[in-house]
Amino acid sequence: MNHDRSVLESVELAVQEYGKALIDGDIESWGKLHTENAVKLLPGQPPISGRLQLVKEVGPQIQAMGVTEFEITTGGIEVFIDRAIAWGTYTGEMRPHGSEEAERIEGKFLSMYQRSADGEWLITHDCGN
Repeated sequence: MNHDRSVLESVELAVQEYGKALIDGDIESWGKLHTENAVKLLPGQPPISGRLQLVKEVGPQIQAMGVTEFEITTGGIEVFIDRAIAWGTYTGEMRPHGSEEAERIEGKFLSMYQRSADGEWLITHDCGN
């Protein structure tokens, strides 16, 4: 296991970029946070495999949610050379388009990352509830 501070910080940055993309409603940036063959596990849905399928299926949901706040609290990060596992909690607020009322959201996540050839940490597997 590698616990070099700069490596942990770069994984944490990748974790936080996820929340930023949700708030911005930037589906293209959100998609690029995943590997080509990433797998996402969402409550009550079958697994979604592949970056293109993620963008196709989850992208419209993200845009419709209208996320106005999203805070990720990382509980831990473990790094294994070019792989990492991050887990924690998230809270936020969304205002679905056409709705006057905001809705609070909260949950837990467990994400696996792989370091790309250019040093970016990309999500390979993501599970949230």
